[in-house]
Amino acid sequence: MKGKKTLYFRLKRRLYHELIALIQWPRIKFYRVISTAVVIDHGATILQPVLFSGKGTITLGKCTLGSFPSPLFFSGYMHIEAREDGSHVVIDDGVYINNSACIIAERSLIHIGQDTLLGPEVCIFDSDFHGLKPETRHTGQHTAKPVVIGQNVFLGARVTVLKGVQIGRNSIVGASTLINKNIPEMTIATGCTSYSERRLEK
Repeated sequence: MKGKKTLYFRLKRRLYHELIALIQWPRIKFYRVISTAVVIDHGATILQPVLFSGKGTITLGKCTLGSFPSPLFFSGYMHIEAREDGSHVVIDDGVYINNSACIIAERSLIHIGQDTLLGPEVCIFDSDFHGLKPETRHTGQHTAKPVVIGQNVFLGARVTVLKGVQIGRNSIVGASTLINKNIPEMTIATGCTSYSERRLEK
């Protein structure tokens, strides 16, 4: 009797996951059709719709994009962008990115190292996207700096990583933490940044 129950639940689980995949398949295909970036795919598993955007190149190793069951699986989508010519996003083998992440390399490189885990709604940017000075804010005269995330790093839900940051291997970043400076390897970084103020230079 126990064996029959086990078999029943295994079959039920399999049918359940096949139904989930069937529901997501049209959304995944639609987002792939409207994507504009050059994608070099070495065997990624895509479980949630991903918009690959921009004029640059996105390289995917044997990674997993999307997670079920997890928040925003059906309602959200993942945004991976290599915005300008020469920009590049590299996601290595074994990387697991949860739902609705946003990764934008505007003018340089974002590299996510092997076996790294990203929670839902993680954001990674190589740029401020606008100048800090009021008179140049709309001119596009701003810089970008590469972001490098080492091997086996764990970024919790809603972590934001800003331009120029390097995160050392095996480190952990707690949920909702804003990272604007380098993190050494084997480090736990937690907490939201506190308010700070400085005058804009004229």
